[in-house]
Amino acid sequence: MAEWLQSWSIIILTGVYVIATIAICIFNYKSAKATREQIVESQRQFEESNRPYVNVIFEIINGGLACLSISNNGNKIAENVKIHINDKFLNLMNARDREEISQFTSRSIRIGINQKWTLCIGSHLDLTKLSKEKIIIDINYNDGERQFNDTSIISLNGYLGTLIFKNYHNEMDKSLKKIATILDENNNLKENK
Repeated sequence: MAEWLQSWSIIILTGVYVIATIAICIFNYKSAKATREQIVESQRQFEESNRPYVNVIFEIINGGLACLSISNNGNKIAENVKIHINDKFLNLMNARDREEISQFTSRSIRIGINQKWTLCIGSHLDLTKLSKEKIIIDINYNDGERQFNDTSIISLNGYLGTLIFKNYHNEMDKSLKKIATILDENNNLKENK
């Protein structure tokens, strides 16, 4: 009887080891799968953060020029940048500005890191006419390895009646103070001779 009990205890103990080994294998498989998923996600996040990001915004500059500013806010150079602006909007522009925009958009450009290109679409006086259509801008570019396609939609309705005011008086005051400092330094040099 002792022999029988001993052989059954060995069988039961072996069964427990087999079940424990299977459980460890299952946990190892799940751990390896989670690790692979983390690596894939880390790689995706790395690629997303290491790429060019070309954006287009509307600006009024120098107190009255209505412009589209195309910038690369990513940390890689944007290569072969092609811009397309919807025809309905372009047809609202005067012939000269439309021709300049068409020439610009007919070629591909390169936008460096933190570099900006500015396209004049008219003046602040043209905003009422230009705001009749949304600006739909399709942007295609690459980083030498991957291709990116983005679309920006800009409504000019929110800018009607606004102007960006640049305080030229403050700039003149700074310039005059700088000139006065230089003149004082020159006078001091003359007196010391």
